[in-house]
Amino acid sequence: AGKGPADLAVAKAGDPEKYKWELSFACVSVGTKGMQVKPQMKVGLTTNNFRLDAGLDDVRDGIRLAMKGEMFVEAACKGRSVGELHRSIACDTPGFREALNVVKKMLGQTASTTGSCVSEAARLLGYEREYLEAVLQGDAATLG
Repeated sequence: AGKGPADLAVAKAGDPEKYKWELSFACVSVGTKGMQVKPQMKVGLTTNNFRLDAGLDDVRDGIRLAMKGEMFVEAACKGRSVGELHRSIACDTPGFREALNVVKKMLGQTASTTGSCVSEAARLLGYEREYLEAVLQGDAATLG
């Protein structure tokens, strides 16, 4: 059975090292590691899924003045074919499931279907379309 929201909440609560955050203001940073004083002058917030920073970074890592934003996504799955991987994927990031469904639809269509990217992917990878379709369906071993 797949993991639901309750399972993800238990995993978050049970694994504090996996879910980190840090809030920086001037030379003070507070987060899951506690409070730290660093040789920096910045304002920022970092979590597992995003990072926003503006100012002078920790000078022990070199002099760098920057303003940046980053987003991160982590997903996990197991399987021996693309179909098995799609069925077992787990990610609690909002919007990820919707994006994955679009990709699954594109990869699940045959080359003759409107919107398929299989023919172009096969051409770019240097494979025959039939072989790539078999790989995506988990049947590549039967092609020899």
